[in-house]
Amino acid sequence: MRVKSVFVLILCGVVSLYTLADNAVKKSTSGICHDTNSTYYERTKNFEAFDSVADCINSGGRAVKNFAGNKVASDNKSKTSSYGTIKYNRKTWKHWSDFDGDCQDTRAEVLINQSQTPVIFDGGILKRCRVTAGKWYDPYSDMYYYNDDDLDIDHIVPLAYSHAHGGSSWDSETKEKFANDYENLLAVKNTLNRQKSAKGPAEWMPPNQQYRCEYLEKFDGIVLKYKLTYFTSEERVINRMKSACGLN
Repeated sequence: MRVKSVFVLILCGVVSLYTLADNAVKKSTSGICHDTNSTYYERTKNFEAFDSVADCINSGGRAVKNFAGNKVASDNKSKTSSYGTIKYNRKTWKHWSDFDGDCQDTRAEVLINQSQTPVIFDGGILKRCRVTAGKWYDPYSDMYYYNDDDLDIDHIVPLAYSHAHGGSSWDSETKEKFANDYENLLAVKNTLNRQKSAKGPAEWMPPNQQYRCEYLEKFDGIVLKYKLTYFTSEERVINRMKSACGLN
């Protein structure tokens, strides 16, 4: 029996020591993530060990050519599009609602509330519906933005993710409440929101490492608030991340 590999996980400045089985994913010094299916797995002697290819890639590594996908990634990808027999349809999750009828929908109100300066509207003083400019700090990129065209309003726990993790059985009122919940909404760089897509923390984390623990806490808090359920495969990864952040 081979000796188990030991590696240090650094997340948000917290250092945790893990002992992994000898089939751990190996990130080589060149940054390639080798699982046991890789022809270079046994030849890779100098490496950083991870539990999955998803973890390895999130750390800055890249998959080997023709990589078919690991268990966590493939499970989540297949279950994000549907849950049971109910297919995900974004139109059934009514978002950017205008509950108070003031012409400012949820997107506009998030931009107004999260701007660090008074916002500018495209209709000037008379028509204050659509926000066009302000000053927003995006914790995902650790940068400031001044034009609303640079931003998306991210659902921290994505709609499709929620559908796949228990939300498919919700009625239309609960779906609309979730889709417009200010606790779950954040103005961020549009390219990062689209990069994230419907992924959970086991597959995607913000590039700004200093924000990752706070992001994980927010994500997990929304999951608990709405009684969503993690897949077993991703729960193991998320629990390790929470432990490293001191969130357990």
